[in-house]
Amino acid sequence: MAVSLVALSGKSSSRLPSAHASDTREAGKSGRNCGKVFRFSGQSCQIRPDGGDVAAFLRSVYPVKTAASVEAAEGISADTYRKWESAGCAPSHATTLRLILRHGPEFLAALVPEGERPDWLEGALKSQRQARLEAEIAERRKALEHLSAATAP
Repeated sequence: MAVSLVALSGKSSSRLPSAHASDTREAGKSGRNCGKVFRFSGQSCQIRPDGGDVAAFLRSVYPVKTAASVEAAEGISADTYRKWESAGCAPSHATTLRLILRHGPEFLAALVPEGERPDWLEGALKSQRQARLEAEIAERRKALEHLSAATAP
């Protein structure tokens, strides 16, 4: 179950799994990064990290003043975000990898069409969503306990 991170980062590192030339086809810098093919466990999986996919995901994370919020939280300039959103340009491989590492399976899943996601990604996505829901439940229980303690005679 190998994921080619070299295709995402654009460079080889001893900390990243190696990839063979037959495993990936890399594109250039932002604006030319559309339509890359990544291989997951021998399956070809089309990922289109274009402006629509990346911008839609970032809008879901930062719904208010998205460009300014992305700049503040992600370190990605508002102008760069606007280019992704309006021109359909893509983030660089390194930026894509940073977003995957920061946001986990939800960001990666936003780039892979639902019917083409490998099982490991679906499992990771489910685990991430479950952890978030459990954290929300714990937070609401804590708020309820605080409210109950404040109104107790």
